[in-house]
Amino acid sequence: MSTNWRGPAALVWGDRDPILGSVVTWMARLLPQATVAHTPAGHFLQEEVPDVIADAIARVAADASGELAASGPGG
Repeated sequence: MSTNWRGPAALVWGDRDPILGSVVTWMARLLPQATVAHTPAGHFLQEEVPDVIADAIARVAADASGELAASGPGG
């Protein structure tokens, strides 16, 4: 994963994920600007907590829109 991304970011994490559950700290260090939503979900977040994912996407999109507007025409 690239460490160059500095734009808006969000992590939705399944704390009971048997595959990726233990790497949340590492991911948060790679994306220090990211909000982290811890959930009681497992590995299939899209099935277990779709509302949390949708909220995170909406927040990142809103943040990106605000950054684009603030930078003026042409980005």
